[in-house]
Amino acid sequence: MSRETEKVLKEFHKYTGNKVFENEDEVNKAMSEFLGKYNAGLISKNNSSKMSADDYLDMAYDAETPEESLEYAKKALKEDRNCLDAKLLIIQSEGINEITKKQLEDVIKGETKRLEKEGYFDDENIGHFYGILETRPYMRVRAAYIDLLIILSKYRKAVSECEDLLRLNENDNLGIRDNLMVLYAMLEDLAGAKALYNKYKEDSFGMLYPLAVLYYRLDDYNKAKSVVRKIFKNNKDFRSFMAGELVLSEEDTNNIISSGMYRPNTIEEVVLTFRDNSVMVDAMNSFNDWVSEECL
Repeated sequence: MSRETEKVLKEFHKYTGNKVFENEDEVNKAMSEFLGKYNAGLISKNNSSKMSADDYLDMAYDAETPEESLEYAKKALKEDRNCLDAKLLIIQSEGINEITKKQLEDVIKGETKRLEKEGYFDDENIGHFYGILETRPYMRVRAAYIDLLIILSKYRKAVSECEDLLRLNENDNLGIRDNLMVLYAMLEDLAGAKALYNKYKEDSFGMLYPLAVLYYRLDDYNKAKSVVRKIFKNNKDFRSFMAGELVLSEEDTNNIISSGMYRPNTIEEVVLTFRDNSVMVDAMNSFNDWVSEECL
């Protein structure tokens, strides 16, 4: 869900006064009525001409320089002291170190307490956190915390965080399962990797490639070849790349990485998965050599 959609939903909640609807038909009727007025300009995004935290946050994301982004993020936080996305931008601007780790932990601890107090950690919400507008920024902050832990080589703690986020949001809108599969492969945790794969039963490159690397690292060559064959079947570009038939220039690679976007089962997905697996680059290099020698 885009930030623009999130903002529309916030306005919808204001419009309905956070009314509790009896059924889905009531929700759809109210949403249809709201969108008609919203799109016609009969409902302003803000009730005043004053800039909101969301307005400043948009400007922070669109800023051309880190300095401008930080300035707008601070303004967003001034308008809304609980704007977690602004807090995250501010903390990330300070680099990656133990200080920023502690700052993120403090934010997470404080927000966890607030959400618990407001009932968001009740049983009916567990497993659906990214589907709840109010808990979505919390999930983004925790996902960023996982990225920081990985960069700081705190892999076991990152595994624990990944597993907890998948508990809170089983649908995994943030792609945490891919991070977790990489960590399982690096730590040679076959039981964890198999459980994760069986839970999502997803044959994306991001899930299968680390799994194949893991089997290779455990000297289970038959299982590794089986997974590689599945990857080759799904992603013809990967086979062509390993065979030397598809060659990427440095510019091609940089363009894919900078865009951050990919089409499934293409070389774009391969490049981005390689980037996200960089914590085990040595294992990847030896695995790729083995694939070229034994699997083509």
